[in-house]
This record gives sequence, structure tokens and C-alpha cells, in this order.
Amino acid sequence: MSEWDHGLTMAEAVERASRRAGWEAGAQPDAYATTAAMVHARAFVFALDTIGKSLGELKKLTAGDDLVQLVAHRQKAMPDLVRVRDSAHHSEDRVQGKARERRIDPAPVETEALSTSGGVMVIGFLNGDRYGGTASDGTYSEVPVYEATSRDAADLVQEAHRMFDWTGPGYVWLS
Repeated sequence: MSEWDHGLTMAEAVERASRRAGWEAGAQPDAYATTAAMVHARAFVFALDTIGKSLGELKKLTAGDDLVQLVAHRQKAMPDLVRVRDSAHHSEDRVQGKARERRIDPAPVETEALSTSGGVMVIGFLNGDRYGGTASDGTYSEVPVYEATSRDAADLVQEAHRMFDWTGPGYVWLS
């Protein structure tokens, strides 16, 4: 069956054949790169949130002011992290315009890539090097998802690790 049998115009058939030839030559469809970036950004936000929750639990184990200050510094550095993580994790609620069974009144959004005059629900949006979405209060929130954020998170974990007394070897060999 030829392309013509599917009701395609000549231009559509040429476009389809061109794309297929590119894919056969190893080119990725544009949607793959976009989807991969979104998946990685979302996973990055979840990882940052897990680090924050873990530090919060460690804070309960010690009364040390240093760890309390470290957790406060993390929260100040990324005040919207929990809001963005909640939005990403509860996308099924956001699609319905809800947060914890409560209706959300979405606010207008103003970013470099998206500008609305009225309220809009944004679900998992990658705005350059920031991942965001509509929070439970209806406002749009973002979290930076770039390399410096990753380095800061690693430094934060290392700093928290140094605040505890450890016994045993100073290294671990993985086999």
C-alpha cells in the first residue's frame, strides 16, 4: 500500500518519507529529546526533594544547630521545591484543577517562555533550565534544574554527612 492510499497529499508523503529516512539514518525524533529532558528534569526535582526530606529526618536525630541551619539554608535557597514537587507528583489532581480535593483557582503565568493574561494550569513545564508547574495555591512555581544546583545538592549532603560522628573505615569499597 502506498502513501497515496492513506489519503496523504504529496507534501505530506514527502515529509513522512524524509522523516523516516532520517530515523533510519540514526536521527532522533524531536519529541524524544524534549521528552527525555522533561523526564530528567522531573526526576531531578524528585531527587532534590528526597534530599530535603532526608535532611529533615536527620535533623530529628540531633539537636545540633549546624544541621538546623543547613536545612534552613536549603529551604531558603529553593523555597518552591516542595510546591513544584507536589505539582509534579500529583499531576492527576492538577489536570482536574485540584489540590487535595480542593479546587485551584489558577493565576496568570509570566515567564520568558509562557505568558498568559488569564489563569492557566501548567503541568510539568520545562522553561529553559527551570522546571515548574501550577502549585496548590494556583500560582506558577519553578525550580532550577542545572548543573550548579546538582553540585550544591551534593555539597549539602556532604556537609550534613560531616556533622555526624562515624565509626569504621573512612571509605567503602563496592564489589
